[in-house]
Amino acid sequence: MRMELFSPAKINLGLSIVGRRTDGFHLLESLFWPLNFGDSIEISNGDGRVRTQWDPMAPLQLTSPPAQSENIVTKVLGSISGFQNDLDITIFKKIPMGGGLGGGSSNAGTVLKHLLERRLVKIPEAEHWACQFGADIPFFLQNQPAWVTGVGEAVKPLEIDTALLENLYFLLIIFPFGCETKKIFSSYKQDSCSFSNSVNPFPNGNITFLELVSFLKTANNDLEPIVSKLYPDIGKVLSKLAQQKCLYSGLSGSGSTCIAVFDSFEQREKTSQDLQSFFRINNCKSISAETFTTR
Repeated sequence: MRMELFSPAKINLGLSIVGRRTDGFHLLESLFWPLNFGDSIEISNGDGRVRTQWDPMAPLQLTSPPAQSENIVTKVLGSISGFQNDLDITIFKKIPMGGGLGGGSSNAGTVLKHLLERRLVKIPEAEHWACQFGADIPFFLQNQPAWVTGVGEAVKPLEIDTALLENLYFLLIIFPFGCETKKIFSSYKQDSCSFSNSVNPFPNGNITFLELVSFLKTANNDLEPIVSKLYPDIGKVLSKLAQQKCLYSGLSGSGSTCIAVFDSFEQREKTSQDLQSFFRINNCKSISAETFTTR
């Protein structure tokens, strides 16, 4: 048995910090969106090895991939009660680490989803271990646009219409470094930043193109001021993207990836070309992507 799985990146379209739990974890609200840019995972019968290496086509390959013992996939599989791992898993990374794109969580979620489909684990077990090892992993068990709340464990998948798939284009700007999430949230707390109001922009469980456009007009990422202060290069790119003709621009999660959303393929490509010199000067690269869908 030999299989290849696609492990998609995700972006955050807006991110609101709406509170803090008694254990110190911040409560968030965000629209998570899966992309057709991601890693590939090769699975075959074996002796339980998990290896990670950079894909030759990866846009950046500056950080060493995690060793087997440090890989989140290893940790998840090793903790599932009664599961005997007789698989060899090789992860070919394209998603930059520490970029706010959910790479490690996507890998774990993609493998868990595969085990669910083969009935090697049950849904309650998968959801339990997903929550234990990464706040973003539950989203990747669904792999569709979702309104995500709590610390990331409460995932409400959204049905999307065809117009969204046909009229939505993303530009990712990635850096040769990742952001330290703990450091960012610690700074957010130290600065006594006020919490945003909790909202429920998609109460019907679906999202049309016009509803998304309306949401993006007011969406923002509460962590951007902190990240821009700690990482000035990111702040420069965010300021430049805010000047472009797009539906939305901002930071994905706690960074370091910046994003811009367009309703035109031509406008995205023009923006990417126009800003190539700016990206090069500021030590970053751009990636074009669309929505990941299983349709």
